[in-house]
Amino acid sequence: DEQPIQGPLNGPYLTRCMLPASTIPLVGPAGENKIATAVCTSLACLQSIPKNGVSLIVVFTGHMDGIVAASNFTQKRQIFAWRAHSSCQVLGLAVHLWNSVSTSPCIISQGRDGYIRFWRVDIAVGHATCTHEIACCEFTFCAFSVWRVAPSSEAVLSFLAFVTTESNENPELTIEVIRSEDNLTVASVDSALISKLGMCMALCGVPDDPAAAATTGSRRCLFLAAFEASCVLLFCEGKPLVKVSPESTTECRPITCLALGPHLIPPDGEAFRLVAVGRTAMDGSHTRKHAAYDLELLRLRRTSMTFPFLAHHLPNVTLYVKSSLLRRRKPQKKD
Repeated sequence: DEQPIQGPLNGPYLTRCMLPASTIPLVGPAGENKIATAVCTSLACLQSIPKNGVSLIVVFTGHMDGIVAASNFTQKRQIFAWRAHSSCQVLGLAVHLWNSVSTSPCIISQGRDGYIRFWRVDIAVGHATCTHEIACCEFTFCAFSVWRVAPSSEAVLSFLAFVTTESNENPELTIEVIRSEDNLTVASVDSALISKLGMCMALCGVPDDPAAAATTGSRRCLFLAAFEASCVLLFCEGKPLVKVSPESTTECRPITCLALGPHLIPPDGEAFRLVAVGRTAMDGSHTRKHAAYDLELLRLRRTSMTFPFLAHHLPNVTLYVKSSLLRRRKPQKKD
């Protein structure tokens, strides 16, 4: 049943149904004769075209042992499972149209075996086939980010950002972005610019604004990257553009997750996006001395101002980060 949920932006919002993870007894892939009890570490959802008036919602879950399971969210039962990665954690999972490998949405998974794989899934038969794979960093906890270049649902071209693997040509880890039409690299971050920021912990693509595309004549590759040094940078075509977080100069906790919301239009008419920044929790001894916020919400809006960072500018139109809208402080223990 649909239930209202009050949100921070004058909700309410609706949730169709809730499915506790314990309600689906996961079985292992065909032929392995085992129960998959590993912890769920990633999640993706696919809603099929309605048939006979009933749409099928399939939830794909990635697990610590490399298994990806497909479950019928409506009937609360598993459909099938397959081993996507060799006995290692599934870091990232997405359902996305990647037109160089499939004409319909495919499953994209990333494991700590050092590969990002693209899967063509036949739900009716209960089978998944790997159609393409790319090498990535095997010891990172940073999942890939995939997004449409334009915010429209009809947009075909997509980008995928990931942390690269070490090689003889490139011994330093960096961030690369490939495009969906031919899997070619469209942006690569100079490792020297981010080497002092620690490991990249999270990536989040930013769809380009149609107005900006009209100004520049092409769609730009924009993405956010969060680092171990507790900062979030906005990149354009692989160049660091502006530091968007943290506001506090004393914040030093690694960032563990990023999330980008859709365009929102407030009463003043200036569209913006919300960016959620999550950090590792602090123990009670630190929270008594400092304002430790585990979750930070930033408002990202377009303006005519240009913010320099490392001598790189975005001409005409850039993204401006206004002060945080919401911060949730970790509860303090009473003495």
